[in-house]
Amino acid sequence: MAGVASRLWRALGRAGVALLLGLAAALVFVGPALEATVHAYKWYSVSPENPGDGGSSSFYLDLTRSHPRVVLGGPGSVSAYVRSGQRVLYLILGPDKAFSKNEIGEIVASYKTGRLRVLDADDLGVTSSLLEALGAPSLGRVAVNPHARGEWSYILTISCNDTTGPASEARELVLTEGSKPICHYMETGGVAAAWLAGPGWSGVMVVGDASIFSNFLYEGSIPWLGSTRRLALGLVEAAGAGEAQVIVVDNTHYNVSDFHYRGHYGVLLLSALSSALASSLESLSAREPLAAALVVPGLAVALSAILTNPTRGLLAPPPRRLRLEEEAVVEHVLTRLGAEFERGTLGSYRPEDAARLVRAALQGWERRVGRGGV
Repeated sequence: MAGVASRLWRALGRAGVALLLGLAAALVFVGPALEATVHAYKWYSVSPENPGDGGSSSFYLDLTRSHPRVVLGGPGSVSAYVRSGQRVLYLILGPDKAFSKNEIGEIVASYKTGRLRVLDADDLGVTSSLLEALGAPSLGRVAVNPHARGEWSYILTISCNDTTGPASEARELVLTEGSKPICHYMETGGVAAAWLAGPGWSGVMVVGDASIFSNFLYEGSIPWLGSTRRLALGLVEAAGAGEAQVIVVDNTHYNVSDFHYRGHYGVLLLSALSSALASSLESLSAREPLAAALVVPGLAVALSAILTNPTRGLLAPPPRRLRLEEEAVVEHVLTRLGAEFERGTLGSYRPEDAARLVRAALQGWERRVGRGGV
């Protein structure tokens, strides 16, 4: 690495290296800022891979913690698990991309085996053809709160026995033969969720609102509305999550499929760099002590800047926990700086908290270096 750096220095000279570093910094900081400008569009996708306000990533992560086998997939994945003889719960949360005739055929065929349950939360009407093919309750009109005005007229309260939670722009359901209501809208009395038993273990739960799984309601980002966490997880349990051998969360029916987040590009860059450094830092220290001394604090400073992202602007996603690649880089840098921390807990840190931890570790490292301790 030191040889590559020296050859680069000779080839480009001081001005060229300075320009190269400037471009790298621009990519690190401008990338997240650019992402913030398109965040408003991605807000609407309820995909489990979307960490924005409208995504269902928080629900998906909670589900993976509480159930042993949760996977992302689509109708093809569902069919494969059912053919292998397993009981499958298929979660379809607020899709905005239609199911094809072939996909509907696959789902219906799996359903008829008696080993598939479907939880469909849809307020756009995207899954109407699928629900019709399954004989499930259909999506009726958008419910309006008679006690509210303006934009709040589309905020209602779902009641499922002793569990309640807010809904946003939800639909009332129309029951079909054999189906039964399990949740209602408190303000209108309309059906908010219904269940249809199918052959064998199969069945369909239809929920007239997808926003209860979205991060902004699930996490309680709007304090006066409260969190839908208990309601969302309760519906999944009622649909048979505890009996399912595999839970497939659909990630194939969203028009936005590439979800970036604050610091995405910079963290991936540092992740690749730190992985390379892990195996070469020892030999680099022996050959080029000065270069090695600059590498780790450089990583720490860049990581802190990326995690806090001063360019995020008003459209950036709300506070969240560290993602896997971020956690790996933070752990690597903290270890190299000689900091004491409890391994396995970094995933619960917010980016801002992790940045403070890295900065504190860097300050401790600089004090030790100043005293000749390293």
